[in-house]
Formats: sequence, C-alpha cells, structure tokens
Amino acid sequence: MLMHRYAQRIHFFEVSDAELDMIDSRVVQALISASSPTPLLPNLRRLHWLDDRKHYFPLLHALLGSTITSLDLGCIKTPSFASSALLTSLEARCPFIRELDCHGVCSGDSEESSNAIFEALCGLRELFRFDTGARNSRELIRLASLPSLKILNLDLKRYNANETQPNSTPTIFSQLSEVRIVASSHSVVHHCLKNVRWISCRSFTTYINLPYDPRNIPDLIVTVSECFSPALEASQFGFDAITPLLSQLQQSWPRLRNFWFGGAASWLIPPTLTFMGLVYLIHYCPHLRTIVMSFCACPVDINSELFSNTIPNTDFGILSVGMSPIIDPTVVADQLRRLLPDLTKVEFPRRSNHSPPVPPPFENYEDGWSRVNELLEVDLDAYDSESD
Repeated sequence: MLMHRYAQRIHFFEVSDAELDMIDSRVVQALISASSPTPLLPNLRRLHWLDDRKHYFPLLHALLGSTITSLDLGCIKTPSFASSALLTSLEARCPFIRELDCHGVCSGDSEESSNAIFEALCGLRELFRFDTGARNSRELIRLASLPSLKILNLDLKRYNANETQPNSTPTIFSQLSEVRIVASSHSVVHHCLKNVRWISCRSFTTYINLPYDPRNIPDLIVTVSECFSPALEASQFGFDAITPLLSQLQQSWPRLRNFWFGGAASWLIPPTLTFMGLVYLIHYCPHLRTIVMSFCACPVDINSELFSNTIPNTDFGILSVGMSPIIDPTVVADQLRRLLPDLTKVEFPRRSNHSPPVPPPFENYEDGWSRVNELLEVDLDAYDSESD
C-alpha cells in the first residue's frame, strides 16, 4: 500500500545499467509481477531507459503506460526480436507519446520486423519529436507518414549510401519544422537528401565526421539548397565550403536569422571561406541576427559591386569567428563596421598561457581579433559622443 502511494507521485524516472546491477533479480521479478494489470508507476510522464540488456526488458515493459509522453530508449542499440517487440508495443502501451528517442535501434532484425515497427510508430498520432536512425532511403521515406511530427533528429551513421534510390520523385515532408542530421560522410547526407523535400522546415543542422573530401561539397551544397524551402530561418553545418558555394546556399534562404557554418570552434584547419563569404551572407540574408563561422579575414574591395550594394544590417547581434586567421585588423574592423554598424564585439576562443603554439596561419589570430574589438569599441564610443 505504501509503495503504491509513492509510485503515484513519480512523474519522471531514469533507469541506468549501474542501478539495475544493484537490484537483486528476485526484486526485479517482484516489481514485474506487481505491475499487472496496471503500470508499475501509474502517473509516469517521462521515462529514460539507459540499458541495452534484453533480460531487463520485462521490467521496462512494466513501466510503460498510457500516461507516458516522453520516452528515451536511445541506449538500446542492438536489433533483436526483443527490441522489435518492445517498439511495436508502443502504439498500444504508450499511445500519447510526444517525444521518442530510439535512434540506437530504430529498425528490426529483419525486413518484416522493421515494417512492423514503422507501422506501429505511424500509429503514434501525437508524436512531436522523434530521435531515430535510418539504414536506407526506404526507412527515411516512411517517416513522412508520421502525422504530428515536427522535430526530427536523424542518426545516419549506419546508413547505406551505396543502395539504389527507390524513387525518382522526391518525397515531401510537409509537417517538419526542425531537422538535425548526424552522418559519417558527405555522401551519406547527399544520398539521404536527394529524394526528400522538407518544405516547411525552419531549422536545419548537420554534423559530418572529419576528415572529409572537399570534392564532395559542391554536390552536397546543391542538394541541401534544393531540399529546403526559402522559409528556412536557421542552419548549422559541420563542414567548410568555398565562398561561391556559400553564396548559392544563402540565395536559396533569404529569411535566415541564425547561421552556423563549418569550424567555428577551435579547429586548426585553415578555412576555405573568405571575408567575401561574410559579405554574401549579409547581402542575401538581411534578417540575420547570428553568424557563427570561420573564414579568412583579410580586407576586400569595398568598391566591388557586391560590397557597395550590400545594405548594412543594423539589427545584428552576434558574430563568432572561431579561430579565423586575420590580416590587417584595422581594415577588417572598418569593413565590419560598414556591414554591421551596431556590432560591438567579435567572439573568438582565447588560448591559455600554457597552450602550445599554433601553426600558420593562426599564429596572430588572437591578437588580431582583440585589436578588432578594441577598434569596434572605440568607434562605438565615438558614435555615442556624437549622438550626445
């Protein structure tokens, strides 16, 4: 009676492998028996199951119930009959799930079980966010059948990019607003996106493992620009590209507000983007508020047609440049001020006194960007004095 009273109070429950190891098998069996015919925790809303061992699945089944709206099964990574049975039972056991993470084992151990899993998932009429994987384009296309899905986090590490595409007509995802992809290579992302269209998506993120072949980037850029509509407002790319290809992306998405591109972290990889890439961004995406991007910051011709015709962005907020090499900070600061008149500071990583020396062309990046910030602050103080 006391256990039942406390069980009713639990709304969030997390189970790890270490915690399961501390429970005697007889206690586990008692808990499973106590759950029949109602769930062990009758008012549970969020369940995180952080274990992959099949002999504990009966306990997991005992925790599943119709009150659950968020379920994390991301640690289950091995397709099996048991995991397939678990996933196919969700439609009946947890019909009101809104958030589901099963990226580790989104498919069954056979074509038949995979079909059964996706058929059951399509019955989750309220599923809003889905973290999953896909081994081929057929599994990806099935996701378009999820009626309420808005956020898709897609793990493509086991995706087969050598498989022939089943359709020549792109599959349209009309409901998604946010897509995030993690992949092992550019070719995987290219193959995945080639036959889908995310026409309602507002935010797109992709992370691709290093190293990558720069020769694959042009085709990928074209594919990405075709996959998303001009309504895209935020994009984040875990790879680098040359300036003309960047301009192609930005002309496709004029409503972008937030843009993350390439190695904006502390990567000692010389960027192929130039300062002109930043000019392209500001020229073609007038609504931008945030840019996180590494580029070679060297002065450009302010009398060029693109620069002279670019309308300054007066509502801009954050510019983060990572470890961008810089030449002539005084001129760079002046040109930034022309493009972004309200910019007060450029963000960049600072290295400690104990950090090893960095190779060219990064050796002066910290002093260079510090000087840019000093000049931006001086310009702002001068503007404030004139206003007074």
